[in-house]
Amino acid sequence: MKNPSDTYLVTEGKMATGATSPASQSSTGWNTVGSVIGVSPDLAQTDPKNAVVLDTRHGGRNIINNLHGDYSVRSVSFKNLRGTATQELWDNP
Repeated sequence: MKNPSDTYLVTEGKMATGATSPASQSSTGWNTVGSVIGVSPDLAQTDPKNAVVLDTRHGGRNIINNLHGDYSVRSVSFKNLRGTATQELWDNP
Protein backbone atom coordinates (compact mmCIF):
# COMPACT_ATOMS: atom_id res chain seq x y z
CA MET A 1 0.00 0.00 0.00
CA LYS A 2 1.78 3.13 -1.22
CA ASN A 3 -0.15 5.83 0.61
CA PRO A 4 -2.61 4.45 3.19
CA SER A 5 -4.49 7.74 3.58
CA ASP A 6 -5.33 7.72 -0.15
CA THR A 7 -5.93 3.97 -0.55
CA TYR A 8 -9.51 2.69 -0.57
CA LEU A 9 -10.22 -0.45 1.48
CA VAL A 10 -14.02 -0.45 1.73
CA THR A 11 -16.68 1.66 0.07
CA GLU A 12 -20.44 1.76 0.32
CA GLY A 13 -21.99 -0.58 -2.19
CA LYS A 14 -25.52 -1.22 -3.34
CA MET A 15 -27.32 -4.40 -2.42
CA ALA A 16 -25.88 -7.23 -4.48
CA THR A 17 -28.00 -8.19 -7.47
CA GLY A 18 -29.97 -11.34 -6.73
CA ALA A 19 -29.03 -11.34 -3.05
CA THR A 20 -31.43 -13.18 -0.77
CA SER A 21 -30.25 -11.21 2.25
CA PRO A 22 -29.26 -7.55 2.58
CA ALA A 23 -25.70 -8.09 1.34
CA SER A 24 -23.79 -5.33 -0.37
CA GLN A 25 -20.67 -5.28 -2.48
CA SER A 26 -18.47 -3.21 -0.19
CA SER A 27 -15.05 -4.47 -1.23
CA THR A 28 -15.47 -4.47 -4.98
CA GLY A 29 -12.51 -4.51 -7.33
CA TRP A 30 -11.73 -1.94 -10.00
CA ASN A 31 -12.48 -4.14 -13.02
CA THR A 32 -15.41 -6.39 -13.77
CA VAL A 33 -14.38 -10.04 -13.38
CA GLY A 34 -16.87 -12.60 -14.62
CA SER A 35 -20.24 -11.77 -13.11
CA VAL A 36 -18.78 -9.50 -10.40
CA ILE A 37 -19.10 -5.90 -11.57
CA GLY A 38 -16.18 -3.62 -10.72
CA VAL A 39 -16.35 0.06 -9.82
CA SER A 40 -14.66 1.43 -12.96
CA PRO A 41 -17.91 1.30 -15.04
CA ASP A 42 -19.67 3.29 -12.28
CA LEU A 43 -16.89 5.88 -12.18
CA ALA A 44 -17.20 6.31 -15.94
CA GLN A 45 -20.76 7.61 -15.38
CA THR A 46 -21.36 11.32 -14.92
CA ASP A 47 -24.56 10.87 -12.87
CA PRO A 48 -24.39 8.84 -9.64
CA LYS A 49 -27.96 7.66 -10.25
CA ASN A 50 -26.57 5.46 -13.04
CA ALA A 51 -24.12 3.67 -10.73
CA VAL A 52 -24.65 -0.08 -10.43
CA VAL A 53 -22.22 -0.92 -7.60
CA LEU A 54 -21.41 2.32 -5.72
CA ASP A 55 -24.08 3.52 -3.29
CA THR A 56 -24.31 7.30 -3.04
CA ARG A 57 -26.75 7.32 -0.14
CA HIS A 58 -25.63 10.51 1.60
CA GLY A 59 -25.71 14.22 0.80
CA GLY A 60 -28.65 14.24 -1.56
CA ARG A 61 -27.60 10.89 -3.10
CA ASN A 62 -24.22 12.25 -4.14
CA ILE A 63 -21.85 11.27 -1.28
CA ILE A 64 -20.06 7.99 -0.57
CA ASN A 65 -18.25 7.05 2.65
CA ASN A 66 -14.97 5.18 2.22
CA LEU A 67 -12.69 3.36 4.65
CA HIS A 68 -9.07 4.15 3.81
CA GLY A 69 -5.83 2.28 4.47
CA ASP A 70 -5.05 4.47 7.47
CA TYR A 71 -8.40 3.31 8.96
CA SER A 72 -10.00 6.71 8.57
CA VAL A 73 -13.50 6.98 7.14
CA ARG A 74 -14.12 9.95 4.90
CA SER A 75 -16.98 11.17 2.78
CA VAL A 76 -16.38 12.04 -0.85
CA SER A 77 -18.68 13.31 -3.54
CA PHE A 78 -19.25 11.09 -6.56
CA LYS A 79 -17.73 13.80 -8.76
CA ASN A 80 -14.55 13.99 -6.66
CA LEU A 81 -14.28 10.20 -6.46
CA ARG A 82 -14.49 10.05 -10.25
CA GLY A 83 -11.58 12.49 -10.46
CA THR A 84 -9.31 10.94 -7.83
CA ALA A 85 -9.90 7.18 -7.75
CA THR A 86 -7.44 5.10 -9.73
CA GLN A 87 -6.96 1.37 -10.12
CA GLU A 88 -3.69 1.64 -8.20
CA LEU A 89 -5.47 3.22 -5.20
CA TRP A 90 -8.47 0.89 -5.46
CA ASP A 91 -6.95 -2.54 -6.06
CA ASN A 92 -4.30 -2.86 -3.40
CA PRO A 93 -2.73 -5.77 -1.52
